[in-house]
Amino acid sequence: MQLKFISSILIFLTLLIVSETNCLSQSAGTTIYSEAMQEKLDTFRTVALVQPDSCDQLFNEVHNLALQTKEYHAVAKAQNIRRIGYAYQNKIPEAIKYFMKANEIASKLPPTDILVDSRNNIGNMYITQGDSVNALHYISLGLEAALLYGNLDRELITRIQLTSLEIDCKKLDEAFINLESIRAKYHLITELDVKAYYHIARCRYFYEKEMYDSALVHAQIGLEQYESLDDAIGMTTCNYYVGMNQLKIGNLNKAVEHCQTSYNVADTSSLDIWKMQSCECLWQAYQEKGDYAKALDYHLKLTELREQTKNDERVRDITKLEMEVEFTKTRMEDSLKIAEKNLREKSEQDLILQQEKSKNTILYIGLGGLAIIAFILFRSFRSKKRDNLIILEQKNTVEQKQHEIMDSISYAKRLQDAILPSHSQIHTILPDHFIFYAPKDIVSGDFYWMESFAKASDSNGVKKDFVTLLAAADCTGHGVPGAMVSVVCSNALRRSVREFGLTNPGEILDKVSSIVVETFENDRNEVKDGMDAALISLSEEKENGERILEFSGANNPLWIVRRAEKINEAQVKDPSVTIEETNNMAMIEIKGDRQPVGVFANKKPFQTTKINLLKGDLIYIFTDGFPDQFGGPKGKKLKYQTFKKLLLSSAHLGMLEQKEMLANTLAQWQREFEQTDDICVIGVRV
Repeated sequence: MQLKFISSILIFLTLLIVSETNCLSQSAGTTIYSEAMQEKLDTFRTVALVQPDSCDQLFNEVHNLALQTKEYHAVAKAQNIRRIGYAYQNKIPEAIKYFMKANEIASKLPPTDILVDSRNNIGNMYITQGDSVNALHYISLGLEAALLYGNLDRELITRIQLTSLEIDCKKLDEAFINLESIRAKYHLITELDVKAYYHIARCRYFYEKEMYDSALVHAQIGLEQYESLDDAIGMTTCNYYVGMNQLKIGNLNKAVEHCQTSYNVADTSSLDIWKMQSCECLWQAYQEKGDYAKALDYHLKLTELREQTKNDERVRDITKLEMEVEFTKTRMEDSLKIAEKNLREKSEQDLILQQEKSKNTILYIGLGGLAIIAFILFRSFRSKKRDNLIILEQKNTVEQKQHEIMDSISYAKRLQDAILPSHSQIHTILPDHFIFYAPKDIVSGDFYWMESFAKASDSNGVKKDFVTLLAAADCTGHGVPGAMVSVVCSNALRRSVREFGLTNPGEILDKVSSIVVETFENDRNEVKDGMDAALISLSEEKENGERILEFSGANNPLWIVRRAEKINEAQVKDPSVTIEETNNMAMIEIKGDRQPVGVFANKKPFQTTKINLLKGDLIYIFTDGFPDQFGGPKGKKLKYQTFKKLLLSSAHLGMLEQKEMLANTLAQWQREFEQTDDICVIGVRV
């Protein structure tokens, strides 16, 4: 059995016990159970969850009282509570016995939380045996029961469990559809642990899609929620996922910090599964850091834990055999009951036939009536069958289209990734930088672009005077439409430099604008798609450490942060420059032209601003996604002024630390609000 299946069921069992407690506490004010029965169930639950083997007398008292008062739901409830106690103590055969009884009783009664839990429990037993096919089947049945029951908490818990299992099985398209359904009802979730469980599922989805920045945001939200609940399993899980995403991004110190925390909590709470996961993360992180002594230490611990897991798997094989025996026994008992029922019905039918032989007139009338009814029922059945076939065909068509759409979007993401410069390429030219790139959907309307070239050559033909062009762009729309426009705009930037030989940022934006207008030209309709952008040209560093920067913007500005004492008088008096100071650091803001790239009334040439950079200056270009994010206690936008203060206050940090600060701030600000727009922020230290 893979570890990811065990991690899913550990967290789900914790949620199941919490929901069981809530259900029992709430039922006292309803008409489901009498006061005496409620008292019996409360006492039974207290004992069953701790010592399920020592509660036979209490169970018999609940059973006898239920038969007297005809409160049959209470019998199934008691069976379910007892099963959860056995499952939580890993006594699988005993758990099987009682959840089968609970499911048998609940299936004969109107839908309640008991039927939902019974079906989910069967699915979870299949998870423990590594049978994902049957697990998906029964948890899907649990979701159907939750929807019939009409309980939102049960529905969302089951849907999150189903999503987590789909991620485990690499069914990411189905998982995405479920995650979107949960996100639409996120504001209705009342339990904080359910919200945290949702964010873990969201994190794992983005991790599988290799969208590590987005995965990190959800892992950090889940960690904060589990910390407020003091939930050991949840904190261990989230610290592990924060660490793994930090490892993927390249923040090795943070990866070690969070995975070490996960390991310590798992060790204290005897969660060997997460100890093994955290060991593997720490081993990889220390290897990449070059600390081979610690890497070896955690590799040895990992090997030891894996040996323990092999022993657990041998126990699981024995348990699986016991399960098969129990299932076979139950099926045989059910077959005997059905045979007895059929025999009894046949005897009754024979008696009726003998009585009807003496009443020929009534028989003929009855047969005639039955024939008419049978004809009506047959027509109704045939019509319903035809309608069901049509519905099934439509359902299959919709599912096929959905699958094709998801395949197309995934392919579009690969195409969009291909037009973005690689991290290694950017790091070679700009070693001290960060790019915080977080699409709202799988594909994005925001993109970043870079081009580096030599403006001249010496007498020996060696290239010199290298210039680097760097842009952060926000195309019209987001998702698939925005991504399509981004491909056009990125290609236009590349053509302006390589084909038309332009190096001046303003001239480049003018040429890009004309290419975009020409691309979307149509005799019948005027397409107004385009982009907002900030484009800079950065010269090679001189001997005195200075560099020349040229900037042109389409609705988007350029921000330069430098020490306040280095701001000269000419910059202070320049009306095109806005200067703000915080903690002895000053921000120079150079605004872009108030027009987009593309179709625009009263179009003017884009202006180019030139500025001398000093050693230690920080350059920031960005789109509007970060400051426009809704969140906070009042659900308002973060705004540009807050964004400026964040960058000024963190100017003393390294560039990767600044990126992490932005990600943490966004997660804390966003809270339960969904992401508003695509986000792209680029920072460079000169």
